[in-house]
Amino acid sequence: MPAVIKDKDGQPIKEGDKVWTKARGGKHEGIVDRVVTTEAEAEEIGVKNPPKVLFEDQHGHNVTHNPGTLQHRVLVGSRDEREQWIGKTRGFELHYGDETFRALNISATSNHILNV
Repeated sequence: MPAVIKDKDGQPIKEGDKVWTKARGGKHEGIVDRVVTTEAEAEEIGVKNPPKVLFEDQHGHNVTHNPGTLQHRVLVGSRDEREQWIGKTRGFELHYGDETFRALNISATSNHILNV
């Protein structure tokens, strides 16, 4: 069994994860389609120097990146669920790695983010 492939923050990367990285003054962000771990897999899809993570970025381009350059982007629940939660509690939570951030809508004009 191949070694666990990890992102920049040490979190394991698997198919279906939402990841992002800085790239040429912007960013690439998308859902992981495939994690290439062997030379045979790399040759099959035309990439060099595994391990590589393949995903379609926000513009629809297929991109490959070294796993150590990527970071996870995770939001709790769907957008609708978050909006309902905001309506009930005047805020939402964002989980990033081991950290949890809570954004509380204190007034119509100000938002406050708390690191919990």
